[in-house]
Amino acid sequence: MSVYPTSSNFIQRAYVGQLNVVGTAYCFGVAVHIDQETHKAVPVYLDMAGPATSVEAAWARLVQGKELTVVPAQAAAIYLQPPEAGLFRRYQRRFAELATDQITLVHQDAIEVPDEGLTFQIETSPEQAKVALGAHIRQLVKIALFPAWHDYLMQQGQAERLIYPCTCYGGVAVAAIHLDAARWTALIARGLEKKEIALCPA
Repeated sequence: MSVYPTSSNFIQRAYVGQLNVVGTAYCFGVAVHIDQETHKAVPVYLDMAGPATSVEAAWARLVQGKELTVVPAQAAAIYLQPPEAGLFRRYQRRFAELATDQITLVHQDAIEVPDEGLTFQIETSPEQAKVALGAHIRQLVKIALFPAWHDYLMQQGQAERLIYPCTCYGGVAVAAIHLDAARWTALIARGLEKKEIALCPA
């Protein structure tokens, strides 16, 4: 069974649980990346809605680098543990007729891609995921990269843990990508050597 949402256009949303900081906010999607050194569950994506005071209080905890907990109805609590303050880009909209605000937080390394280390990509279909990965690798390596290589890059990147899924809830799919130019270049070189990809794809 695919881990990707079925829609090719939209991030899927489904109720995950409650956030209780000042009053109650409701989570409709969350993704975390487990840091290999600290073992903290670093939030990468969070979609929440509720009264403005509630969602803004939850946002304030994370932006200050404080832990936040999502409490599902019938599952274990989800702990969000930002390693430092100021890691998120906030997108907010207000539904005045419902007295409700929606805030979506996205890790800054998914918006402003660093030159090395990790980035994160939100995936809405397998096809979009491959194209997005190809765009990241094209910016990273110093060799030509063809769209016909996307399947190979995704398959081999997953095999070598250069790209792997974050822990996701509520329908959203997010992957972590290691921005290691040497390893991606070596992966491409092996594919060319073994004729799994070609410099002039048909």
